[in-house]
Amino acid sequence: MDLSGYWKKAALALGSVILMAALAGCSSAAPPSMPEQTTTSAAEPATTGVVPPPLDTIEAGAEDIIDKIPGGGWAAIQGEVTDMTDAWAEYEAQAVSDGAAQAQVDAMHSALEALAKAAQADDEIVTEQTANDVSFAVVDLFALYHPAVPAAIGRLDAQERQVIIDVKANDLDAAGQELDRTFSTWDDAKPEVLAANGSEAAQAFEASLDAQMEAVPKQDAPAVQNEATAG
Repeated sequence: MDLSGYWKKAALALGSVILMAALAGCSSAAPPSMPEQTTTSAAEPATTGVVPPPLDTIEAGAEDIIDKIPGGGWAAIQGEVTDMTDAWAEYEAQAVSDGAAQAQVDAMHSALEALAKAAQADDEIVTEQTANDVSFAVVDLFALYHPAVPAAIGRLDAQERQVIIDVKANDLDAAGQELDRTFSTWDDAKPEVLAANGSEAAQAFEASLDAQMEAVPKQDAPAVQNEATAG
């Protein structure tokens, strides 16, 4: 199945390619047919299952930036930011018509502006954080379209990256708070995962979350980071 970077990485957040297939619920390589996308009012969120391509561009760009930061390829990173900003300009009006709340639109504006500023300054720490802020914002917008792989899976991916960011900043209190939010997200996502025959991957993911939570009060930063990375 040829899935976008978002879907691949979202499934990997639960540690299993099998889970990706289960969540998609597909018995063949062809994606399920989707109804034609229609414009809805702000009071009537979109339900098409089709995620607009600009959102894919923004999410893939955020992930690529995080991957590129260790290598210091700032020209490429700044190029990604430009592509993401252009994609948002293309999509913003549709976000509103498809049911996005003003708070969601504002969150994306703020995250992209902060990311552009950090990337222009070649600031590794702030660029990584603001790129992940973009991921949080875009996952909220993915949820408008009820994609086959639940948007909550993408949120789990962003939350685990946030745990790693907090640990690298030597802020285990923040990491613990993010883990609390991750457990809450997982509680919402778990029934769909289990219903899609993802019990084995779900157990592995839960074990990783438990290990991270146990390591936080021990101030065992390497254990938290290793589990979050593997989880």
